[in-house]
Amino acid sequence: MEFHISHESQWATTKCPSGFSCLTGQPKDLCAVENYTEGNVHFIKCLHDGCCSYQHPFMKGDLCGCPVRKEIFVTYQI
Repeated sequence: MEFHISHESQWATTKCPSGFSCLTGQPKDLCAVENYTEGNVHFIKCLHDGCCSYQHPFMKGDLCGCPVRKEIFVTYQI
């Protein structure tokens, strides 16, 4: 599956360790969004331990600060 997102989100994602592989992968290959709060924050279950610059531990979970992942979730509900 190929996801189409804005250039603004891509430009804002300057530290992607996987070269935007999420844009051409399968939904099962994305970190799972566990909770989402009005476009500002989402909690994820990260597929890769500690290798993402946008993954931040918070209490008993992880926050995702990736602009691309956020847009994929908002646009495609994945």
